[in-house]
Amino acid sequence: MSTKNIKIFDDFLTQEENKKIFDEMLSMQFSWGYSKAKVYDRPNHPSISEFRNQQLVHMFFTRHGGISSQIKLINPIMMKLEALAVHRIKANLELYNGDTAFKSDYHVDWKNPHTKKGCKNMTVGIYYVNGNNGYTEFEDGTKVESVENRFVSFAGDLIHRGVSQTDTKERVVINFNYFCDS
Repeated sequence: MSTKNIKIFDDFLTQEENKKIFDEMLSMQFSWGYSKAKVYDRPNHPSISEFRNQQLVHMFFTRHGGISSQIKLINPIMMKLEALAVHRIKANLELYNGDTAFKSDYHVDWKNPHTKKGCKNMTVGIYYVNGNNGYTEFEDGTKVESVENRFVSFAGDLIHRGVSQTDTKERVVINFNYFCDS
């Protein structure tokens, strides 16, 4: 499916590959770090929102921070992406945060330091590890639901935000920022 340069691929991996990623990422052996905000380049919010504006993250790869010892877990995804270069791969874990969904700020994943705009030549990919009623919302109102084993890709200059789930204990996504031929 493709809507306004947003490409959606359901059943992206085999069920076994997806289950392995889910089970390992939610095991006691998987390392998560605390992130005080979901989006860093952001205006102030009312204090009640601040309590909900947090998540756990795992940096699989960063241009400046190196490679996670758990990088092999996402090999099945990387093989399908055929990326020429990778800027960042980051997993986000949102724990249940109440009966009202939290909507993060609209953002682009990376701003070119020279133009201060999103990089249209970069591809953003989101792999939805588990299904829930959270979603990714684009500035034009387009929503991509968090469907287990779904992968969505779009240009790096598309403004978007994450919306938390209210029906499961966790929402797990893996965010890819990469460059490819097409």
